[in-house]
Amino acid sequence: MKTIISFYETSVGKKMAETTPKMTMEQMQLTQTWAMGLMGKMQTYLDKQPKDNVPPGIKRPE
Repeated sequence: MKTIISFYETSVGKKMAETTPKMTMEQMQLTQTWAMGLMGKMQTYLDKQPKDNVPPGIKRPE
């Protein structure tokens, strides 16, 4: 634990603590954008599938 505290007291550790929240937020936004695009592609693919091409137990929306 002392080693971790020592790291965050260095200039590099302080910079990391300062920039990590912004980097995390940017990554979350990029991931959300990517996932939404992927979901759209998946829905388009599923819409083109025959209605009877559904695994057992899965109810396809009408």
